[in-house]
Amino acid sequence: MKRIDLNSNWSLKEAPLNYGKEMAGYLSGQEDGWYKGLKLPCDVHMPLIDAGVIKDPVLADYCYDSQWIEDRSWWFRKVISNSELDPDCDIAELVIESLDVHADVFFNGAYLGHQASAFYPFKKDVKEFVRPGDNELLIRLTSGLETVSDADLAEIDHAVCTELGNGCADRGDQRRAFVRKPTYVYGWDWCPRIGTCAIAKNAYIDCLTSAVIRNVSVKTVEAAVNAKLSLTAEIELLDIIKTADADVKVKISKEDKTCAEITREDVLLCSGLNYVHFDLNIEDAELWWPNGMGGQPLYLIEVSVRCGENVNTWPAFKYGIRTISLDTARTDAKNRRFMLVVNGKHIFCKGADWIPADSIYARVTPEKYEELILEAKNANFNMLRIWGGGIYERDEFYDACDKYGILLWHDMMFGCSTFPDHLESYRDLVGRELDYQTRRLGSRTCLALFCGNNEDHWIFTSGGFPQIRLRHEKQYGLYISNNMMPEYIRKNCPWVPYWNSSPYGGEEPNADNIGDVHHWHACMMNPDTALRIEPKEYDKVQARFVTEYGYPGPCPRESIERYCDG
Repeated sequence: MKRIDLNSNWSLKEAPLNYGKEMAGYLSGQEDGWYKGLKLPCDVHMPLIDAGVIKDPVLADYCYDSQWIEDRSWWFRKVISNSELDPDCDIAELVIESLDVHADVFFNGAYLGHQASAFYPFKKDVKEFVRPGDNELLIRLTSGLETVSDADLAEIDHAVCTELGNGCADRGDQRRAFVRKPTYVYGWDWCPRIGTCAIAKNAYIDCLTSAVIRNVSVKTVEAAVNAKLSLTAEIELLDIIKTADADVKVKISKEDKTCAEITREDVLLCSGLNYVHFDLNIEDAELWWPNGMGGQPLYLIEVSVRCGENVNTWPAFKYGIRTISLDTARTDAKNRRFMLVVNGKHIFCKGADWIPADSIYARVTPEKYEELILEAKNANFNMLRIWGGGIYERDEFYDACDKYGILLWHDMMFGCSTFPDHLESYRDLVGRELDYQTRRLGSRTCLALFCGNNEDHWIFTSGGFPQIRLRHEKQYGLYISNNMMPEYIRKNCPWVPYWNSSPYGGEEPNADNIGDVHHWHACMMNPDTALRIEPKEYDKVQARFVTEYGYPGPCPRESIERYCDG
């Protein structure tokens, strides 16, 4: 396999919003007006800031001066030399890991298709379109809101939370419920409206021949001195007619010492997908523990398949040997536990909610991830909750959590809204997202629990949308969390605990006796201002598990001065 990195030397051009895919040839032929030398990940705000066209919209109130960006189309262009491509490969698979959000993709003028989600990759074989010399990849991107009509909003009775009730009428947009991208970017109580438009992760072309590993999943069966792991390699045979013979190899090592190695020889591969399973024993295993309970030893796992003369290797990854489960056993007639169990031991979870580390999330660097997660470790956190209005983070974030022992309660990206999951087209779009993310993250050491959404169940019992009448055939987004997520977890990572929502449990979500709560109204949002800042009020919490709360604290003067920008 040969991988061609496409992350450097991009150009960007602005055009009217009504310049659709039919304008690709016209814009491609223009040489003027391009921002050049860009590197992925790249949000359109970034070159505009660098060029002095806009001020950084995170600072002061400059966000108002750049809202016009949402009302334009943005064209990314990349030139690829034919010499980089392998002419003998079976397929040349273009992969763009995240397009935010509505995208039309062209290769040498050929229209490859439309992408309507930032939460799973765009993939397409481009071999038949490759030509001698230079090859052009062209992508049209928009914010996506322009695709949503009032008739669409009527499908969910306009039941989408905005920040009007918090005194921020210019934050939030009801159309966000139909657009599969980070929804915080249209404004939340903690951030301004900065509508992102980006190639938000990596891009590359894989030149593939014979057989390719599509996924590797790993589970700790037994966390003990002699540990047991279960590993499955998903292998696609690219020949759609014939069978083929292959050798599949798994190697697990730590600090250059081989701990387990198995080669399954002469495996018969059939056209399409094949699943090759391995049971592995690790002697004298070192267990992974959350921060404060022990160390975080990580083993390197390498998987490869040899088919004829061709070898395909899954990217080597690190894995900590541990088991995780959720204990919801009854404690008395009214109450149940809600406790995570790691390696057979109940743990007390300490931490915070994680929101994206920048309103323009594409510019968060690996170094910033490392610094922030190290701060969490040094603050004695052992958990972060990935909040459901943000993003599925880049790999570097999860790497840092594995490294520093930070467990993740991971919301899926649905928050504070109804969603049109009664529409088949929307369920199909979301299904691709859920399938991809559960496969991608299900074997992460740090992953403690998947959660269906943020506050979507709660809003129906807190008086949020009195006009809604829930029905089994129209669940206004709850079908995703109640039915689709359990299905995909069972399919892709059944060892990961699942919880339908946050908060959730009991007769109504946010009950103290079952499940988790969001502890706001007794303290931080109490009408009595004195109680908002009284730490002893938190001693009165009776809940099983608190996944969201707040406490006011002033920023350092330096942060305020930097934010206000003079």
